Amino acid sequence: MPNYYTQPVYDGTDTNTRNYILRSLRNFTPFAFFPESIDLDDPITEVQAALREARQPGIDRKRARLAEAEESLAKFQAASPDERRAIYEEQEVSMADDLQESARRAEEINARLAAVEADLSKWTPPIDAPMVFRIRGGMGRMLRDSFASSPKIPPQEDFETWVANCEDDLKSDILFSRAGLASAEASLNEDLMITRKVLASINEAFPKPE
Repeated sequence: MPNYYTQPVYDGTDTNTRNYILRSLRNFTPFAFFPESIDLDDPITEVQAALREARQPGIDRKRARLAEAEESLAKFQAASPDERRAIYEEQEVSMADDLQESARRAEEINARLAAVEADLSKWTPPIDAPMVFRIRGGMGRMLRDSFASSPKIPPQEDFETWVANCEDDLKSDILFSRAGLASAEASLNEDLMITRKVLASINEAFPKPE
């Protein structure tokens, strides 16, 4: 069956090989990820400029994220011991509240689990006893497995450990942000190179009509 790319050739509305190639490029990386607004039949420099313009906002966001990460580390490192202690104690209060709420929710969850398990133990479907135990046992395990996976809040570490971990986390954030930016820039440069080479080869093999 013909598809979007082959239909014009199939029904004879457009049998131009150049047009078919340009149309079909949209099915392959990196052209598959180009915005529809980019016309691959435009001059190569215009296609590259349009691609760069389309990708630039994403790169700018990654660059801004890196700047934020670097600023956060600089602020934390410049903070006085008292300022760090104040942040730590504020988080301790928040953590205590979270732990209290987590304990309350766990109590409610366990009560629901116990109630359903109790009801489940009373149910005896009209089948062989071994099958009853397998069914009820399997349902009970599903319940317990689901409830066991409920998120738990880790205890707050001591102040010195917290300071070290904060610095490590902020530095990791910088490395992650830097890698994301470098990857986005490298991807754009590679796609620009591929675009130039592929479109140049098409123009050479199938020149655009004047």
